[in-house]
Amino acid sequence: MASAAIAQHRGGRNNGAGANFRALGEQAEAAADAGNYELAEELSRQRVGLAPWVPEQRRGAAYRQLGNILRLRGKFADAEAMLKESLVAIERAPGRNSEQAVRTLLSLGEVYTLQSRYADARSALQEGLQRAKLVADKDAQLESDFARAHEDVARVEIAVGRYDEAESHLREVQAHTAQRRGQTERLFAELNLLQGRYQEVERRTRGPTRNAESGMAQRAPVTEWFLLRAVALSQLKRLGEARQAYERALQSAEESLGPNHPLAVRALGGLAELAEKQGRMDEAESLLSRAALAGAAYEGTEQQTKVQWAYGRVLAKNGKLKAALDPYRRSTDAVDRLFAQTRGIDEDTRQGYAARFSPLYFEMTELLLRLHAAEPSGGFDREALALVSRTQSRIFSEMLRKADAGHFVTDPEFKNLRSRQQQLRESVAQWRRKRSAAADDNLERDEEPENGTSQRVQDPYIRARMVAARDRAAQAMQAAEADLAKVEDELWKKYPRYMELTQPRPVTVDTLQRTLLKPGETLVTYSLLPGRSIAFIITRERFRLVELPLGRAEIAALVTAARPPEDVGRSIVEQLARLDPSVLHRLYRAVFEPLASNLAGAERLLVVPDGALHTLPFEMLVTRWDEADQRKFSDARGKAPLLGEYSGLAYLGERHRFAYLPSLAALSSMRLYRKPAVRHDRELVSFADPVFDAPGTAPARPMLAAISRSARPSASGAIEIPRLPDTADEAREIAAVLGGKSSLFLRGQAQEHTAKTLDLKTTRFVHFATHGLLGGEFTQVRAAVTSEGATAGAQRNLVAAARPLELAWDQRAPAAAPSDAEPALVLSLSGDLKGEDGLLTMNEIVASMDLNARLVVLSACNTAGEGAEATNGEGFAGLTRAFMYAGAQALLVSHWAVESRSTRELMVEFFRELHKGTEAGAALRGARQRVRSSALDGTIARGHPYFWAPFVYVGD
Repeated sequence: MASAAIAQHRGGRNNGAGANFRALGEQAEAAADAGNYELAEELSRQRVGLAPWVPEQRRGAAYRQLGNILRLRGKFADAEAMLKESLVAIERAPGRNSEQAVRTLLSLGEVYTLQSRYADARSALQEGLQRAKLVADKDAQLESDFARAHEDVARVEIAVGRYDEAESHLREVQAHTAQRRGQTERLFAELNLLQGRYQEVERRTRGPTRNAESGMAQRAPVTEWFLLRAVALSQLKRLGEARQAYERALQSAEESLGPNHPLAVRALGGLAELAEKQGRMDEAESLLSRAALAGAAYEGTEQQTKVQWAYGRVLAKNGKLKAALDPYRRSTDAVDRLFAQTRGIDEDTRQGYAARFSPLYFEMTELLLRLHAAEPSGGFDREALALVSRTQSRIFSEMLRKADAGHFVTDPEFKNLRSRQQQLRESVAQWRRKRSAAADDNLERDEEPENGTSQRVQDPYIRARMVAARDRAAQAMQAAEADLAKVEDELWKKYPRYMELTQPRPVTVDTLQRTLLKPGETLVTYSLLPGRSIAFIITRERFRLVELPLGRAEIAALVTAARPPEDVGRSIVEQLARLDPSVLHRLYRAVFEPLASNLAGAERLLVVPDGALHTLPFEMLVTRWDEADQRKFSDARGKAPLLGEYSGLAYLGERHRFAYLPSLAALSSMRLYRKPAVRHDRELVSFADPVFDAPGTAPARPMLAAISRSARPSASGAIEIPRLPDTADEAREIAAVLGGKSSLFLRGQAQEHTAKTLDLKTTRFVHFATHGLLGGEFTQVRAAVTSEGATAGAQRNLVAAARPLELAWDQRAPAAAPSDAEPALVLSLSGDLKGEDGLLTMNEIVASMDLNARLVVLSACNTAGEGAEATNGEGFAGLTRAFMYAGAQALLVSHWAVESRSTRELMVEFFRELHKGTEAGAALRGARQRVRSSALDGTIARGHPYFWAPFVYVGD
């Protein structure tokens, strides 16, 4: 017996320790192989108890074995502690690149994955993969470690929705080894399930589940096969068979892993989903109640978050609205933490991960609206606003928190508190590892468990020693946790922005009214739901929730119809004349008219849009479209000047001045954490009229240069980048209007290197007048200017699939590697570029520029950031958020490809008004009115929104 082996050791300090240590390891491994994980844990803990008397190399192996068994038992926090302890010992001996170190890293990555800590998992597994390759190259017999590393990375990729990458890793395993065929097949089945290939999953699971029914041991893989099969059968509408598979999975999990294991909880959730589909709502509620209770130890993991979500949904369907709030709150809180844990993963993947949970927030918002309708004074409308604030521009808001926290880096009190926090966190982790090594549920039992398989520590000396060690570690850990809580309470009080990096808090009505909004200000923030939409109106004195008639998709369709075409080309009049004023009026009635009675006297509005509303200036909405307006519009159509019919429409911009914000969190950042005021010793820095003569670019057509500040592929495949002589005049005229000290960088001096290295911290206005590139355009232009050639006939890509903007909280961003697709400003492409390529990208702005400008003007095309970002919750994206992160208090940015001469006139007039002391919103309205009342070459009226409406004011 294991305890007998320990007893043999008592006779001498090292007498027999090695043999006993080895025997316990073999017995624990045999128990695990037999599926008796409880016994395996007990034996492995006894082995760890002997660790002080064996060499460090063997000690690390004991910790790793216990960590792996704890992982299999679902004790993830303890497993993590033991595996970290193992890695420290193993990296000392036998070394970092040893087989043992690789396997420990892979196990640690698996534990992170099971805790939904995907960024940590990816980091550990990629490191393990690199080391596994070295090990496999030296010893072909260790190829299975390399295969396991690919499988583990594939599991993370599946979890975050990167299915192509996951399949690539699994194919790599198939190409190199057949040893892990069963595991790889199971991961392929999981991948196929998420890809919607249910017939394929049914086929893959048929054999393994049939074998299990023939007597295979009750172990975790069996449970997983049944779960995969159950989900596939459910999706294939074979509900009876699906129920049987779920019940078999539950039986397998409870017998071999215990009733509270995550796989058992997953089976309960599956049975509940079936019951919900079949209308057995009481049964579904009961099953989910069991699942929520059984999985309480895994609160915060993705699986348990989904259990709470389903529980809330079923309770709401059963009419228990208030009871449903608690699980919904738990699940949304968990999603916020899960999203914070994905930092380090690329931005597109993080956005996709957050998008999975959009229905959760929609459902909870609808629940709060139902509760508010039933109980208007219950505060549910206020909770709805706080909930909406958590979904707005998640990544951008996170970036701003990082920038804000960076302001504290030199604060001695902050440095002391943060150092203390880190020390206490490490102390908690150390005591957790010691407690995990000593803890054993059977240490103080006096009776055998009913199944008779457990082996208690019989030796009283060893038993007492382990109990004492466990109790000391538990007491010390509790003391360290209490001290840590005090330090973190102090950090929350004095430096909340730092704490919000990992525990983001919502913006509340109270915060807005008491702290953020100024007297006389009105804030409107939107939330577009699937079936309807809502808007919140907040002043310092009033708060109102207003329901809107159209849902998210319907509003998006109207916005698409309202936006000008991306490429007007030569047929400018024909293209622009397609804009239907009735669409602009329908949008007004859908998103603004229901608010109008609450906005009387509110001339200036702060607006936080949502979804597609991020891509359209509210100023161009038409407030009236009656028979008289329609007749007047029809009579003017086709008469000189062309497009003059649009000049007489009643636009919303005549009633209100708008300032747009990406999120309520952005307002908090701007108002509470703004950089210290500086004395601006330079009025203007402008980059304009760059030189675009570069290999791979073609001369632009004259009409193209006149129309638009955008680059585009020509019929030959070369990139047409027309010169913009108007922009030099624009810069000179603005400088003349402002007076004072200005620095103009024109033609060959408009260098990317200058923009990135010039000290701009005391410049009041920063102005870029050049071509703006969206993500796909950036890829084409970079290829051209680096002589790689552009793809003939390439389509314009309006999605700026940017690199991750991942920054340490207390650092400026590292130098960014070129992205395959990110927005950029085109600066000079020829001459001595000082090692640059002439494309000032979003990431380079974040990494290199430090501003404290009152305003940054991006007098180019599409600089607000359009495409997917606008509908996935990120809103204003790309260049806008990069400059806001760099320190711009506000920006003037464009929503579409702008006409160059109209832009020049608008910019000069805007700065003229601004210099007179006119408020920025009023200055922009005046400049728009000047453009609106004029004509292009005397033949095309510029009353069409294409000419006067693209630029919007973003910021404070």
